[in-house]
Amino acid sequence: MEKNKEVTCPACGSSDLELSITGKAVTEPYSEPVVVSMEFYKCRTCGMEGDFSGQGDETIGKAIEVAKHNSIVRIIEEFTRNDISMSSIERALDLPQRTLTKWKNSLSVPSAAAVALMNVIRTYPWILTVAQHKYDPLVARNVCITNAISEFLRLTPIGGIIPAETGVFLAMGSLVVYQRYERTNEEDANAPIEMHVAVENNQGSYFFQNQNLSITGGDLAVT
Repeated sequence: MEKNKEVTCPACGSSDLELSITGKAVTEPYSEPVVVSMEFYKCRTCGMEGDFSGQGDETIGKAIEVAKHNSIVRIIEEFTRNDISMSSIERALDLPQRTLTKWKNSLSVPSAAAVALMNVIRTYPWILTVAQHKYDPLVARNVCITNAISEFLRLTPIGGIIPAETGVFLAMGSLVVYQRYERTNEEDANAPIEMHVAVENNQGSYFFQNQNLSITGGDLAVT
């Protein structure tokens, strides 16, 4: 093979090489894997193995760029499906007009920071609402809590049982959101009542499943 004649072993200088081609998948968030062919050499003289041609990094780099572009396209399409226009995103994030269109159509390449930002708002779309309000801390907190509660209330136990009770309350400096599910007739009478509990306080956010909630002696306990 001609490529073998052009490549030599970096250890001993031999051109007596064995070439194998392997597939490698390159992934980015929200993008299908981009599969590339990688050359792998083994020197028959000294036994050294590796990418002797030095083209591997370039091949991977190009694949990463393709995967990032695919990720941007998918993120924009997902927002469009949810009736969030590219222009509204650009206004919220203070991006120049038609920036997203240029990214989608490969007319310009987003920076690494821009790609990361798109991944963040795709993962947490409610951040756009915060951005639209110029990152007001009170708005940010309210939007964050509201979306956390909405996500929590969308949880469905096995079997699709509707919760017997759902509630939100403040206790001992903590915001508590809970769902309670009654036992079914088929369950053991001694089985615990299923509880989903989310707690938010100045020490962080916590989620518990199949737990009991109690307030004793001024302390909030999830057991």
